[in-house]
Amino acid sequence: MAIFNIVKVHLATAGLCIVVSILPVLVLAFNWLKKKSAVTRWLTIIIMPAILSVTWYILFHNILCYVSFKLGIIVLFGLILLVMDLPVAVVAIGQVQNWFGRLIAACYFDMVLLSSTAIELKPQGINVLISSGLMAGVAAFLAAMLIAKCWGFSFNPDLKWQKSSNWSNVTFILLLLFCIVFAFWAEFCGKGNNLVEILFKPDFGPLKPTWASFCRALEEETNRYLTILALIVGFANSKYRVQITVIVSAVVFGLLHFTNLGGQDFAAILNQVIYAAALGLVLAILYLYTGKLWLPMVYHFGVDFLNYAVNGGIKAQVWSGTLSD
Repeated sequence: MAIFNIVKVHLATAGLCIVVSILPVLVLAFNWLKKKSAVTRWLTIIIMPAILSVTWYILFHNILCYVSFKLGIIVLFGLILLVMDLPVAVVAIGQVQNWFGRLIAACYFDMVLLSSTAIELKPQGINVLISSGLMAGVAAFLAAMLIAKCWGFSFNPDLKWQKSSNWSNVTFILLLLFCIVFAFWAEFCGKGNNLVEILFKPDFGPLKPTWASFCRALEEETNRYLTILALIVGFANSKYRVQITVIVSAVVFGLLHFTNLGGQDFAAILNQVIYAAALGLVLAILYLYTGKLWLPMVYHFGVDFLNYAVNGGIKAQVWSGTLSD
């Protein structure tokens, strides 16, 4: 047994040495690729985040297995996760000019960042910051702000409420009412005989709030922000650019849920896709009408809060039989 443990340690050490030796090569390759053509830029967009994520995972997983001060390692690798993809965001994705290319790059980048949640950590304490996807969400948000700046947009938190020239209080109130009805109907439609019971007599008994609702809201609305920017600029010369942006961004949001294939049957995935596309329409309208990114984030948090909580917490990430799961 002692010999076996020694072999395991040597293998882990060898793996670490190989990974660490790759890092200088990555730096040199990145420096070379950023000066080249669109083809090499796309190679950077596709390959570099994947290599960085795999490297991060191998280092994190191996070090965590053989150290006693796990808390410090988790904090360190959480911070690394926040910044490791920022150069790719600025040098590669930020330089893409075509709207379709921006759309593809933003979605791919988001999916690679989410792969960090694959690390096996006990869902407790500070571990939740990584296992729930919170750090990946914050990393996506930071990268998105830099990407948007490279695309010609300066991020404004817009916390102060400023009405546009075509603002209507009635329209906004109706929009909020629809959002509320949509959220409650999605979660409680099978638990009431009519709309009144669904809205005013929901069963909140099983509520178990989780980090997942906050993490998904941050990460997915950040991705929607980049998607909307790409579309609204790409169709700037069309009089239907707002309608196109709303519909296409919602369809993209729905299709991204096909990434759940593998652990669930196709019917469940198809239900998720349809529901996500419908929710995407609401969220896109909410953002475009108000101009406040935090507002769809808050609403998305509320919807996912109900979804994860009603279906038993973090386990609801594995489909439990409801349309909105």
